[in-house]
Amino acid sequence: MIAQSTYNYDPRIMRYCKALRDLDYEIDVICLKYHDQSNYDVVDGVRVFRIMGRFSLDSIFSYFFFSLVFLFKSFFKTISLSRKNKYSVVHIHNMPDYIVFAALYPKLRSIPVILDIHDLTVELFKEKWGAMKFKLFKPVLTSVEKISIMFADKVITVSDQCAKKLIQRGTKEDKITIVMNVPDLRYFTYDEDRRINGNENGFQLIYHGTIVSRYGLHNVIKVLPIVLQKIPKIVFHLLGRTDNEYCNYLKDLVKELKVENNVIFEELVPYYEVGNRLKSADGGIVLSENNEYANYGIPTKIFEYAAVGLPVIATNLSSIRSAFRDCSMIFVDPENSIQIANEIINIANNPESRKNLSKNAKEDLEKVSYQVMHKRYIDLIEKIIQE
Repeated sequence: MIAQSTYNYDPRIMRYCKALRDLDYEIDVICLKYHDQSNYDVVDGVRVFRIMGRFSLDSIFSYFFFSLVFLFKSFFKTISLSRKNKYSVVHIHNMPDYIVFAALYPKLRSIPVILDIHDLTVELFKEKWGAMKFKLFKPVLTSVEKISIMFADKVITVSDQCAKKLIQRGTKEDKITIVMNVPDLRYFTYDEDRRINGNENGFQLIYHGTIVSRYGLHNVIKVLPIVLQKIPKIVFHLLGRTDNEYCNYLKDLVKELKVENNVIFEELVPYYEVGNRLKSADGGIVLSENNEYANYGIPTKIFEYAAVGLPVIATNLSSIRSAFRDCSMIFVDPENSIQIANEIINIANNPESRKNLSKNAKEDLEKVSYQVMHKRYIDLIEKIIQE
């Protein structure tokens, strides 16, 4: 597996590896280093090669340069490892899509290549960098996506909506397998009593994962002065990497609104520890921007909140509604401060409501269970090997 991410903190990749290791597959992962991680490690039987650290990705050109460096390093590392090992499959994770070309050497040796499209690069670029830059780069983005998919033997993506968009852009339907980002329930166990009884330390609201503007964290912080009038002991926990301009903006916003005692920035914990960390909270919140990109998938964190029994406040998106009912989530307009504040106050003051939301979300999650997605992925791998 090759991924421009950090293995111990990437739940999707770790779930794949866990599923394969349970069947005694041997796995090498080429990825990034996070802080003081070692260059080489064995994690639960998976050999992890961390070929470089992360640096600033706040501009298009720094991201492009960074990803090219990762592409070249992973390309040569793949050649080195392929000469020592007889691989059956190479599984590449976007973003960006062109990381798939790190597998050129094994591809030339007739080893099948999977491109796992976590995010639609074309749509995400537009939301991340703006319409003007998107107009300039769109022909390049669509061409790179098309060529990358053509290079791969199989494509995995995260939702029906993503699959339909790829098919519209020319990908054959039988080339795509949908594996949703649902959590492994061995590490995210449901705790009904915790949600009923509440927290003597006040209401603990949580967000974990990527700290970027498209998840609307500034909108949560902006409503805290309103919420504090009714819930004086509320604390908003943000777990994630804090080394970017947006996080610096959030910290300045916290100081400006004088809510330093009510917002805590924390480092993201490794995947296998996330479930237990979430259980110390009372509610999860994900205020994604309501745009085209957001409607192509459901943030993994929403599934994880539902798995442990946290009631969730989320943006009213068709993608989320495709998996969760009105009685399972609190849906809001991410730009409506009064509505957001009122919903936070309501669930903080209503343990019975939290209980019902948790119960209903758990029922919805069971319909797209980890077991189903696990089997779908393993079936794909074994089919590719047999071919």
